[in-house]
Amino acid sequence: MYLQAHHPPSIRSDEPEYCKEVRRAIDKIPDSWNREGRILSLGCGDGYEMSVLEEKGFKRIIGVTNDNREKIVNPDLDIVLCDMHDMLFADNYFNFVYSKETLEHSIAPYPLLCELNRVMKRDGEFLHFISSSMEKQREIYHFSAFPDWLWIDLFHKTGFEVKTIYEHSIQLGFYGIKTKNIDFFEKPEHYSYDLNGLINNIKRVKLEL
Repeated sequence: MYLQAHHPPSIRSDEPEYCKEVRRAIDKIPDSWNREGRILSLGCGDGYEMSVLEEKGFKRIIGVTNDNREKIVNPDLDIVLCDMHDMLFADNYFNFVYSKETLEHSIAPYPLLCELNRVMKRDGEFLHFISSSMEKQREIYHFSAFPDWLWIDLFHKTGFEVKTIYEHSIQLGFYGIKTKNIDFFEKPEHYSYDLNGLINNIKRVKLEL
């Protein structure tokens, strides 16, 4: 099945406002994340985000892009060319996953999150920032600019627990942890949980872009 994300090259490290947004987003990464652990920069673009993660002390950073034009901009960085729905990494490989304005480009977010579950260690932590406004949903490359409740539901179904929601009128942030392994090819559990109750118990923080 063809699941590859579609988006234009995000070679934007020469855009000052974008760079400020990236730095503010990465500042939300908890100090508790072990800088020696492997961190995946999903949808890393030209590698600017990876450079900021390196400044923050991370030593084992791997980026993923599906566009070779992005990969060749910074050949010294460890950027892997592959589809984020079917990544070239072993099971339980990463301690942490970070992404900004990436997941909404997926045409199949459930398989994508199952794949992220596969490559992450149990108790691994994630931080995703996702475009969510109506205007963003209408952009041709945005297939999954969902509201918070839908992302919470998807995270929950794919073995993740969201601890914090970062809120902005055009973007949402989700910080959380992998709680269990999920096999995409196995029959999923039947869910009948109280989604309102689940969302109401999650900490919410205003997001500055």
